[in-house]
Amino acid sequence: MRTYSTILSLIFVLAFANATKMVSYSDIVYSLMELTEDDGKMEALKKINLSFNETKEKLQLFDKKLKERCERGMRMGTTKVQGLFFQYNSLEQTINSLLAQQTLLAESELKAKEIISQNEEAVLKLQKDISHEKLSYEDKLKKNVERTLIFKRLLNFIEDEITASAKRTTQMGNYKVDKTISSQPSFIELQRIKNDLNEIANNTADPIAKSMIATLIMITQNEKQSTFSDPEIVRRIRNLITQLMEKDKAMIAEEGQSTINKVNSLNELINEKLAENDKKRNERYMNSAEITSITDTVRSLQIEIDGYKKTQKKQVKKNDSFNDLCARQNELIQRHDLYLNTFEVSVKRLETELN
Repeated sequence: MRTYSTILSLIFVLAFANATKMVSYSDIVYSLMELTEDDGKMEALKKINLSFNETKEKLQLFDKKLKERCERGMRMGTTKVQGLFFQYNSLEQTINSLLAQQTLLAESELKAKEIISQNEEAVLKLQKDISHEKLSYEDKLKKNVERTLIFKRLLNFIEDEITASAKRTTQMGNYKVDKTISSQPSFIELQRIKNDLNEIANNTADPIAKSMIATLIMITQNEKQSTFSDPEIVRRIRNLITQLMEKDKAMIAEEGQSTINKVNSLNELINEKLAENDKKRNERYMNSAEITSITDTVRSLQIEIDGYKKTQKKQVKKNDSFNDLCARQNELIQRHDLYLNTFEVSVKRLETELN
């Protein structure tokens, strides 16, 4: 009876060892030494060894599960920390990419602003060029009209020389000349012709016109004023004046078309500049809207990153706490192994002594 109570006591000691992990080899030896030879030491030792093996198996299984739980928990904790890192690191890369894009947009917006300013200055210059071209043509047209009027005055006088008979009455302006009195033109008539010729000379660079005018002036200065009454000479002069008038007419028409072409070309450039400005203004509007959108997105992503970092910080603390628990648990498992090995050695030693 004592033997079985001692066995139960040993089993209780083992159970206590399982629960408290504080049993020592001396406790086991002391309990075994209470057995007498008549109490069946070998039988008791076998039962103790059997119970120990069962307890050892359960304890090792329990320790194994604890280890697996720790390893799994540590892996999960590490995975969560790494996952959070990858998440906010990816977001940070996205932010950097967005900020780089925002910088390019800002540079593009600034460039567009400069182009718009340059185009506005160019448009003002082109508009001034158009005004200059129009004024230049109007000035040429005015001078041409004045020269044409002078030519017509001369033609009227020449026509009178051709159609009328010698020693006739002619009129130039407010002066009436009566050639019936004299075969020579009056001084007033000749002076008026000279003035007209000089005026034409001052308003033309055409070498033929200048030659013709010089000839006419020489005629007015000729002592033989009857030259003016020579129909053939006057007819030649009239033809020359008519040619000059036609030439002036063609020239002013060419100048007018040239001015129109230049103005049209300048207007096309203005339209191109204005169209480009409209395009650049639209680009600036789109860029500004995109920059604002990027700013809002970056702000939102930064808040998300801060959330991930806070979560990661909490997870790291949680991992540290769990790892510390597993470390203590591992120490306990090592003590289990130590106690179990010690017990096994003791049982074998008792078996050797009993044998």
